[in-house]
Amino acid sequence: MRPSTRGNSAGSSRLIPLSVGGTLGGLAGAAAAHTAVIAAFRYTGDAGIWFKGPHGPPFFSLLVNTSLLYLGIGAGLCAGRRLMGAAAGFMTSFLLIYAPLAAATRIFTWGEGPEPQPTMAWVYLILGVYVAASVFTIAVLGAAADRTWTRPGVLRRVLGALAGAAFAYVLDLGLSRLFPAFRAMVPAGWVPQPAALADGLLTGGFMGLGIACMSPSFSPDS
Repeated sequence: MRPSTRGNSAGSSRLIPLSVGGTLGGLAGAAAAHTAVIAAFRYTGDAGIWFKGPHGPPFFSLLVNTSLLYLGIGAGLCAGRRLMGAAAGFMTSFLLIYAPLAAATRIFTWGEGPEPQPTMAWVYLILGVYVAASVFTIAVLGAAADRTWTRPGVLRRVLGALAGAAFAYVLDLGLSRLFPAFRAMVPAGWVPQPAALADGLLTGGFMGLGIACMSPSFSPDS
């Protein structure tokens, strides 16, 4: 008797759609984020003061860039439910970055006072919030990429999305070492930084690839 390959065939048939959807979503999200940040600063003045309290550094650009990136990736990965995917990516990352940093910039006064001392506390806090929000959002998008909510299926999709994003991050670091001039290129007005677009397409593409590879019977609604 020949072993059944139906599940593996179903998974293989999703590799290209998920990878392409994630890639295009990440690229579009990165481009939209750049446009939104440029427009905010150009047409409203100092958008850096938005959302923050009286203390600490601004985090507007980080908030908008991250939220719109995952909005695009969520829309690209959730075939048939793109609005839901976009909302999940945007709202999860937005709230997980906004809530702690909005509170922190109203509570903590690190580096302030009559004799202010240099402090890395804000750097560590913002980096920690960004990493935690990104990891949780990636997990949410992995879980939301299909309507089936069995525990093994959700876990495999979450692990696939996290593994894909981690691989994209390592690959991006390697490419930055090989081509430092590419990373150093700055955005020109409304034209996004090439490295930011590369980050978006790599993250979205490999998240989709990871979900498909970790879920052989994956079958998103069309």
